[in-house]
Amino acid sequence: VRYNRTGFPLELRNTKQLEKLEKLGVRGDIRYVRNGDVVYVQWYDKWVVTVLSTMHQATERNDATRSVRVSGVWTQTPIPRPLAIANYNEFMGGVDGFDQLASTYRLLRRSKKSWKCLFYDLVECGVINGFLLMLARPGTPSSTSGRASSAS
Repeated sequence: VRYNRTGFPLELRNTKQLEKLEKLGVRGDIRYVRNGDVVYVQWYDKWVVTVLSTMHQATERNDATRSVRVSGVWTQTPIPRPLAIANYNEFMGGVDGFDQLASTYRLLRRSKKSWKCLFYDLVECGVINGFLLMLARPGTPSSTSGRASSAS
């Protein structure tokens, strides 16, 4: 969520506090504000991550393991993470992957007819789904192996 959105809490929007948190913060720092049914959660890992949720409590947490270098040796260290962020990472991978594939070759066409925009979106969805089905088929060469074999 971007900080300049309408209705974003001023307590979490304070840029001086965010800069201080990014410079001096400890991994796993959590700030939250509840506004009615919506909870705004900010979590500091390598940078500040902000999510909104209507189904999570602000105090629900689990641990994320991160590699930390202590006196020249890398060790796995657990840090607290809000459950809203853990669930987002677990369940939103397909949507983000689809959006990433769609952004490569966007079929956006401006039109005053709403059915044309819907038609182009459906064509784009069909092309991406066809590409994903082709990749899932057994025996299909990956795109990088095809390039390497044709070059040699």
